[in-house]
Amino acid sequence: MKDLPSYRVIVVKLLKATSTRGERIALIENAAKQYSYTDHIVLPFDYRFNTIREQALDHLIRKGFNPVCTADDGDQYIIMCDNWTPNFIELTT
Repeated sequence: MKDLPSYRVIVVKLLKATSTRGERIALIENAAKQYSYTDHIVLPFDYRFNTIREQALDHLIRKGFNPVCTADDGDQYIIMCDNWTPNFIELTT
């Protein structure tokens, strides 16, 4: 069987506005839980960006992540990055 690369999966979701908070985006990395790392962060939605995908990509790249592809999954986006050991970067705000 052909060796395929393994990527980190980060899910990006829009959190609707409430009576006390504006719209926000969540970046979620479910696999991080098993390694005791932060599994999600929440950021205020930045209206400079056209989509939550653009904002999430900008945030990840500024934090040193290396996105290799994205996918649209209905009401959320998926971003795949190749930052594994020894280049592991924890998800932070």
